[in-house]
Amino acid sequence: MLKPLLVAVFLTGLLTPAATAVPAPTCLEPPTSDKTELCVELVSYEGKEFAADGRFASATPTAPATLRVFVQQRMDMLPRPITITEKTVTGTGELKALTDPGRSIPDVRTVRACAYGWTDIGAQRHEVCTPWQGV
Repeated sequence: MLKPLLVAVFLTGLLTPAATAVPAPTCLEPPTSDKTELCVELVSYEGKEFAADGRFASATPTAPATLRVFVQQRMDMLPRPITITEKTVTGTGELKALTDPGRSIPDVRTVRACAYGWTDIGAQRHEVCTPWQGV
């Protein structure tokens, strides 16, 4: 008697998991004369673990460049963010980096991912961060 009910529930899709929206990366909005690109996104794992995934493409692709990506957490009692994981890569051309997962502490209320990108020949340092997200 229960078998037809389970088959009907399965066929109607009631047992399929709900789709979760994946946020788009947060990217730098440069002036049109500057072709520098910098994007970062927060990668969430089960168990309150987070990573930062970033990409940096300088307007001068032959210049040595650096990309630093990191995840920060913020607690109610401490106003200053705490970095839980980070990674820095150097090279020329388009740089990509994904940090190792970092585990947030139990009292954390919000997390975000940030990226810094710069070249060795310029004094300009680009920065972009995702909005703070609740955990």
